[in-house]
Amino acid sequence: MNEIDIICPVHFVDLDIFKNFLDTWFFNIPIRKLIIGIGKENQELKKLLDYYFTHDCIIMEQHTYKTLGYCLQELIDQVETEYFIFLHADVEIPQEWFEQMWISRVKGILESLKAPSFGPESFIQASKKRAYSGAQLILKESVENLNFDDDFIYTNEDIIIQNIVQNRGFSYIKTPIFHHHHKKYRKRTQPRKTILQWQWKGIIKYAFPSSNLMRYVKGIVKMLSQDYEIQTDLKAEIELLNPKWIPLL
Repeated sequence: MNEIDIICPVHFVDLDIFKNFLDTWFFNIPIRKLIIGIGKENQELKKLLDYYFTHDCIIMEQHTYKTLGYCLQELIDQVETEYFIFLHADVEIPQEWFEQMWISRVKGILESLKAPSFGPESFIQASKKRAYSGAQLILKESVENLNFDDDFIYTNEDIIIQNIVQNRGFSYIKTPIFHHHHKKYRKRTQPRKTILQWQWKGIIKYAFPSSNLMRYVKGIVKMLSQDYEIQTDLKAEIELLNPKWIPLL
């Protein structure tokens, strides 16, 4: 089976726990190259990767960026395989995960679902949730030239990339090939109100107009008003960011 590149942006990380996750990647994926973006200075993480990881490993210093915009593009640019895997740093990969994903690969993005907690109903709910970038098999061609700036890509990259890929004519498929998501790193680098503002602005600036996403944007704007008393002239903001969305107001 062909080896494959992996990209993983890392910010806050517990080294002992992360090593356990790396073990599962190492044993269950035929890794050609691990491409790590470090968003916060961490010499111990570099030492761990240098000592532990025998594969080709590229470590990219990304401390100066405030969002994932430039980070993701830099990581994707380093990929040299036709397909690559996008993993979050708190993901455990089970045995035979890669083989199942590879057989099921699509011309676009195949999203592995988080392992459900309780029975078939939990699986149905998981499959209905928004796009999630924690464990994906991606055709590189489908995500090249995203043209993100270092501004509004923050915990919304999965939604935006799904929208772009589908509007480019590629597939975005969720599959019941499960991984384990441990939710170990939840520290925010920005206040929640700032993140919420970036989330809706990122969607408007980078995504193709969509009525579903417009409802999502309006929900965030309403939350900002109710929870933080932040009033938004949505029409004026959209005219500045991406006027193509105006007809959906």
